[in-house]
Amino acid sequence: MTLPRTNRSLVTVALAAGLLALGACTSSTPNTRVADRDTDVVDETPPEISHEHDATPQTFGEAVFIGADVTDDSAIVDVKIVFQRETDGNEWTELRMAPVAEPYYEGTIPGREVSSGGIRYYIEAEDAAGNVGCLPDACAQEPWHFPVVPPRD
Repeated sequence: MTLPRTNRSLVTVALAAGLLALGACTSSTPNTRVADRDTDVVDETPPEISHEHDATPQTFGEAVFIGADVTDDSAIVDVKIVFQRETDGNEWTELRMAPVAEPYYEGTIPGREVSSGGIRYYIEAEDAAGNVGCLPDACAQEPWHFPVVPPRD
């Protein structure tokens, strides 16, 4: 079917207008649509921590090494051991854990802190969005524990 000349001109103008409208929907960034650019993705998920607690008695005055795997969809900005000596009541001490090999972090409770009674501890991690996760899940309310025993002669 052939359109009369005046109708072909209208179709050409309509097509050109449609192409311009489509062009307005595209983004200057390849593979990104305008709708994608206007949608903010909010990270509300805290980092996941995996740790095998060892309840074996530790020796008085000897350092205790603690390791954990920490993963998250965004960057991990801080991982720490939060601990207290049983004899210190409510005083908690924070020690930063160091990344060893993705996703493994390691920290050390210094020997001078490993004293009689025992140590309570939990692991806390923060991601770039400010989300904080801890393990065990109840953190300071239900921390892990290991007893401390005198050194062997």
